[in-house]
Amino acid sequence: MKTKIFFAVAALVVIIAVSAVTYRHAGASSNHHTRLLFNMVLNTDGFDTSLAISNTSKDPFRTPHETGACTLYYYGSTASPLTYTTETIAAGGQTFILTSVTEPGFQGYVIADCNFRNAHGTAVVTDPGARVGYGTYPALVLAATRPAQEGADD
Repeated sequence: MKTKIFFAVAALVVIIAVSAVTYRHAGASSNHHTRLLFNMVLNTDGFDTSLAISNTSKDPFRTPHETGACTLYYYGSTASPLTYTTETIAAGGQTFILTSVTEPGFQGYVIADCNFRNAHGTAVVTDPGARVGYGTYPALVLAATRPAQEGADD
């Protein structure tokens, strides 16, 4: 009896683990893309935001190495979405974007569409004059597909 319960529990754990890994992988990327949300980006009132994006496809787990660039879409204080494309980011590499250089005076959020899997990001909001870090947060990995709403704007 104990053996049957053990195997039933073990099978359930395997099913849950496989489902979680499959969901995480499918949600994080699609067609070799990863989409990141930086939900507070600003270069106003003396503050500036630095974005860091890492290509973590180089690891000890035999993940296929991928290389690619990220296109950043800025939504907020500007009339229409602005875009900025990074240089190519090699597997194991990073890129850094300073909002005061790419979009001076911006306040809003940024979606990064990276054309490689396993992208991860961090934002640092600073007050450069005071040389004080205001806040640091990780970028959110967006689902590969988001439900469209009829009549919604781009």
